Amino acid sequence: MKSKIFKPSPIIAILMYLVIFVFFSSFITMGIGFIWVMNGQINMKEMLDYFSLSEVSNEVKSIGDKAYTIGNFITYLLLFITITFYLRDKLKEDISKSKNWLFVIWIVVGSIAFYYINDGVGYLADKLTNTTSDNQELIISMIFTNPVLTFMSVGILAPVVEELIYRKAIFEIFKTRPVIAFIVSVLIFALPHMLSTSTTILNWCILFAAYATSGLLLAVSYYFSKKNIYVPIVLHMVSNIVAFIFIYGGF
Repeated sequence: MKSKIFKPSPIIAILMYLVIFVFFSSFITMGIGFIWVMNGQINMKEMLDYFSLSEVSNEVKSIGDKAYTIGNFITYLLLFITITFYLRDKLKEDISKSKNWLFVIWIVVGSIAFYYINDGVGYLADKLTNTTSDNQELIISMIFTNPVLTFMSVGILAPVVEELIYRKAIFEIFKTRPVIAFIVSVLIFALPHMLSTSTTILNWCILFAAYATSGLLLAVSYYFSKKNIYVPIVLHMVSNIVAFIFIYGGF
């Protein structure tokens, strides 16, 4: 039984992702938040108000952002360790696909194209809706709360975890049905970024379309690079790191 549980498996990788991301992440973040409650810097009601996205004071928001930033880093670190373990065979296989000039071309051209298309679509979505997703607002708060942990979470860990799940695992499961793989890959990439966003239906759909475009571009880069997972990982990393620099630098 143990040998089967610890064998590489895209299905187990997805299940572990769901367990950690959906269930454990909230407990981790709230547990860290309660440290401030125990220290008397904030009371239980204020902390619960923060996590329920209610209106809170700037002081409570500052403490809540610290707890969320640390919790987010721990969550993605656990996901990184777990997902790379269960997809270690695929990571090893794809290394051989990265030792040629085609990989370099994909990275250079793909990074430039992905950034500008992604940025253009995001800019258009912001102008049409005059708002941003809650996910984007949280990331901005995290950057100014703890830039080091946020850089590690958003710039390094998240791209690896998300591409391994949304691209590698999904396309492995739907290996003989690429169209379905594309659809599922795009949908499950966009939805987690939009679940907490509360706005009008039209604005939600526009913001969702922006994230879906990003997911589609990353899926295309993966599929047409002979399913080399390192291509979308690097494209995702470059895009997130550039965005981080622009936000933190105030450009």
